[in-house]
Amino acid sequence: MAKKRKKSKIKKRIIQALVLLALVAILVWVFVPGAVVVETEEAHIGSFYSIVEANGVTRARDKYVIWAPIAGSVQRASVAGDPVVRDQVLARIIPNSDALADAATLQQLNERIGKAETAKAQAVAERVKVMADLDTARDSLRETEQRAALGTASVDERDMAQTRMKFAFKQLEAVGNAIRNADFDLAAARSALAQAKLGAGKAPWLVRAPVDGIVLTTASGSKTSLGAPLLAIGNPKDLDVVVSLPAGTATQIQPGQQVRVQADADAPLQGRVRRIDPAVAAETPAGAEQQAVNVVIDFASPAREWQTLGDGHEVKVRITASTLDNVLKVPATALFADGANTAVFVASQGKAHKRIVTVRARDALEAVVGSGLRENERVILSPGEKITDGVRVKTR
Repeated sequence: MAKKRKKSKIKKRIIQALVLLALVAILVWVFVPGAVVVETEEAHIGSFYSIVEANGVTRARDKYVIWAPIAGSVQRASVAGDPVVRDQVLARIIPNSDALADAATLQQLNERIGKAETAKAQAVAERVKVMADLDTARDSLRETEQRAALGTASVDERDMAQTRMKFAFKQLEAVGNAIRNADFDLAAARSALAQAKLGAGKAPWLVRAPVDGIVLTTASGSKTSLGAPLLAIGNPKDLDVVVSLPAGTATQIQPGQQVRVQADADAPLQGRVRRIDPAVAAETPAGAEQQAVNVVIDFASPAREWQTLGDGHEVKVRITASTLDNVLKVPATALFADGANTAVFVASQGKAHKRIVTVRARDALEAVVGSGLRENERVILSPGEKITDGVRVKTR
């Protein structure tokens, strides 16, 4: 009998323990949150391309903008698209009666002479620098070709040396064009000043073409003021692309970098950065002023694919600012700020583990991790407020 009572007590205690465990399990199920469902992706080794996207416009490389030497009424002899030859009359200007020998007119013409002289001096100084760059590029190409013949220089190194050489020649040509432009402006301003001092009455002032070319654009209206642009002449088949970028963004850009140029819906054209012009003040869409630079891009695709675009065609460009090979990458959405640090959550053994990481480079899609993470570890994408260090997680 005593044994039966003892067994009954043990059985009762076991039942009570099971009931207690069941209650505890129910309480845990009710009050302890379940695993948070997350999306993850593996950190992996690959190449990272830093891309700068912007809008640009095609430009005739050797373009002359011809300005009005006096205020008056314009009689145009040429329109956009017309071929012209050097010294051909492009327009006639009937001067305003009060414009000749006027003190303000004489002052403006003297200022234009000063600006043209300064522009020529700067272009001449730039030519000296470009000549030195050309010598350096020539020596570099010779040395790279010698190493390539010995098998110690890669094809990419040789191609880059050849590209630098081509760019140096194009830059020398551009500087030559700038000097000719300055000479033309200087001669036009001096001629206009001489005529203004003599007082030419109402006789038409003839505006002539400084070079052979095609009329690219003409100003509208029948009236003009001194110094206002009348028309531009150039070769619409000899084009480059100009992109204006904030000075801070442009620090990523270097001559020789590859560019994709999207001009309409056709396949992208290939290009390379030729030069980065000095920073100038520019107005933002919000009206604020910031420093901006012009990035000049040469087409690398066959000429037949881009010559028909013409001067002033709007394009979109994607500049490959830098390339990092064999680096550890994660989606940019895995990163989050942790005080002054950058961190990710790693999903491991059903839990989230916070890791402090260093970031070498990033864009809108990817980030290069320098330390704090290993290849093939799974990072949690877009971690929300529910994700904390140690919380249980479950992947989709």
